[in-house]
Amino acid sequence: MNEAYENVYEGGDIQSAYDGISIAVNALGAIAEFDGHLKEIYDRLSDIMYNLEDAAHELNEYGANVEYDENRLNEVEERLDLISKLKRKYGKTIAEILSFYEKANLELEELSERSEKIAELNIEYEAALGKLAQAGQKLSRSRQEAGVLLQKQIEDSLAELDMPKARFCVNISQNKEFCANGADSVEFLISTNSGEPLKPLAKVASGGELSRVMLAIKSILADADEVDTLIFDEIDTGVSGNAAQKIAVKLSQIAKNKQVICITHLAGLAAMADTHFLIRKNVYDEKTVTDLIELDLRDRERELARIIDGENITDTALKHAQEMLKNARENKAIHGRRRKD
Repeated sequence: MNEAYENVYEGGDIQSAYDGISIAVNALGAIAEFDGHLKEIYDRLSDIMYNLEDAAHELNEYGANVEYDENRLNEVEERLDLISKLKRKYGKTIAEILSFYEKANLELEELSERSEKIAELNIEYEAALGKLAQAGQKLSRSRQEAGVLLQKQIEDSLAELDMPKARFCVNISQNKEFCANGADSVEFLISTNSGEPLKPLAKVASGGELSRVMLAIKSILADADEVDTLIFDEIDTGVSGNAAQKIAVKLSQIAKNKQVICITHLAGLAAMADTHFLIRKNVYDEKTVTDLIELDLRDRERELARIIDGENITDTALKHAQEMLKNARENKAIHGRRRKD
């Protein structure tokens, strides 16, 4: 404002607009009367001079009533600069900036109370941990009780499967940490011969022994198992004779309440089946196809004879097969009939 006043009326080191026009008016005043056009220019410049004078006086009066505070001006400029920076970072408008502030302030209050919150959470954690420990102990006791019963039943079942000297143990140990199944580690241990120490089942049992152990477990847990169909793939591996016959009886017992599918190469097991299928591979149009054929009584006799005596079936093998089927029917009658689906 001072700069405007000085340039209009009091130029200081430079000539003001008023001074320049005043000089021009005085110069034209002497000759304006002799030329009508100059007289018109003279009058216009005179009006401008008077208007400049009036404007200068108004500026001077206005400036006299205005208080100028350089510090306050700096504060306002800094404030505007801060608002501009806040808009770039936290929102396009003042309302958005204030909204962000409110959210940040709430988070700060929550963080300020974190010590109390942590203490509350620790109390809840300890209470939950106590309940978890109680539930884990209860589950562990139930496992211990069930383990004793299970190992006795498995030993009895193994004795029926021609392993009378076998000892079975359900080893339950405590873990330091809990998991979805509690805090117990369960491992099956077995000793298949007298005088041998108990060792992990997977490391010491032979193929035939492992098959019989699995059959014993399945037969005991069959009623608790929700699966309706059990599949045994060559469970006769490594066994023959009397052991194979006992396996066949055990499979037949399981089949009272479950559908049992058994893949076998032993005639004794096949004879105990309620339904006998022959699986055979053939080549059609240079493609190998697997055929599944249900056998009637005569076909069963011939298939059992083939298993016993090879491809060249003899009358003796056929008679043996017929006798096996007869014995199987009598055996199943003794141990009860299979459920009707």
